[in-house]
Amino acid sequence: MRVLFDITHPVHAYFFKYLINTLTHQGHQVLVTARDKDVTLAILKGLAIPHLCISKRSGKLWHALKELVVRTLRLFLAARQFRPDLFIAADAGVSVGPVGAAMGVPRLVFDQVDIAPLQQCLAKPWETLICTSHSYLKDFGRRHIRFRGLLAQAYLDPRRFRPDPEPIRQAGLDPSEPYIVLRLVRWAANHDLGKKGLTSQQLARIIKRLSRYGRVLISSEDPLPEPLKEYQNPVSVEHLHDLLAFAALCISEGGTVAPEAGILGTPAICYNPRRFALGYLRALEKDYELILCPASLSEAVNSAEKILRNGDIKKQWLKRRDRFFEQTDDVGDFMRQMVDYAINRKSQVSRPIGYMSEETG
Repeated sequence: MRVLFDITHPVHAYFFKYLINTLTHQGHQVLVTARDKDVTLAILKGLAIPHLCISKRSGKLWHALKELVVRTLRLFLAARQFRPDLFIAADAGVSVGPVGAAMGVPRLVFDQVDIAPLQQCLAKPWETLICTSHSYLKDFGRRHIRFRGLLAQAYLDPRRFRPDPEPIRQAGLDPSEPYIVLRLVRWAANHDLGKKGLTSQQLARIIKRLSRYGRVLISSEDPLPEPLKEYQNPVSVEHLHDLLAFAALCISEGGTVAPEAGILGTPAICYNPRRFALGYLRALEKDYELILCPASLSEAVNSAEKILRNGDIKKQWLKRRDRFFEQTDDVGDFMRQMVDYAINRKSQVSRPIGYMSEETG
């Protein structure tokens, strides 16, 4: 079996790493194409995943459209040479859709972003199978297969991931001492238009209040301004999840890192204006109590202080984390089953038993 993974976002590298390793160890041939966006290539290199970079992120809309055309063409050329039996992508999978359709090869996409209408308009008509969490807010009919849980479980399930304190120590931190992670995002995606992040003044006020409870570390997609550089996270990007696992608290602007922290057993706050437009954020807050999604910055900081004053809160979060994994599916196993199903769905292979679809609810 020959499988082509198209990775266009940093988190996709983490999401697919175990599936890539599993298929490789089983003797299947894998090709990873990548997009030079933020720290995607650095993560792939850190995870020792061989890859072929076929495009670089462009900021403005016109340049982004040009990049899409170029990367789709380059993906087609790479795929024609590799001759895959299956294309796999995450979120929209904009390029794999038309390329796979043109080649007559199935397209398997794992999506969790409910609020990407442009990508969905371009990609969803081409996709063979769309796999999402049970909390995903849209429905794509018979092509849509749901699982119970969150995509991040594919790489943060305790059966696959054990936090390592050594990278924390090597960066000059003590994992046994309390520290708080502030995660800042670039706000450059098309669904972020009109949205903006925390200002330097707001960050300074947050740091002043939270520094009473531990060291504040800022993990930012953009370079920090000079007055804030002393708070720059020193841990390398491929060890972000080790950093989150040992943190006393995580506050994140984006909708990726806060859920990751929560299911690692770390109290997490997601301060994001689109918090209720993402089904998985709703589920993690309302059903599993693993993140908080405050409506205002003052509410977020007040909640953070309340959490940090509670000496037993980490134990409570770890218990919630354990309950979450007891109530959800093994997402890594689901992904491996979906590979076989996507390739053989027209033969005797049935849908993965135990997972939700249009037929099973």
